[in-house]
Amino acid sequence: MAEVTFTMFAQQEDSDRLEAALSGLSEEVVVWSEGDRRYFHVHTRAAGEVIAESYAVGTVFSLVIGRLEA
Repeated sequence: MAEVTFTMFAQQEDSDRLEAALSGLSEEVVVWSEGDRRYFHVHTRAAGEVIAESYAVGTVFSLVIGRLEA
């Protein structure tokens, strides 16, 4: 299981659409906002797909991929 965290600047509707897409690929998705900045915290077995979906929406910053212990 991977933990993927990243930040991006996105409008609320884009963020909501991405959150819905990531929810289908993940066991947990947490998103919080500060203005147009969105913070994503994702637990998934499909890290590559999560990253691809994220970059399809916009530019990703501070991307960190880690391994979650079982």
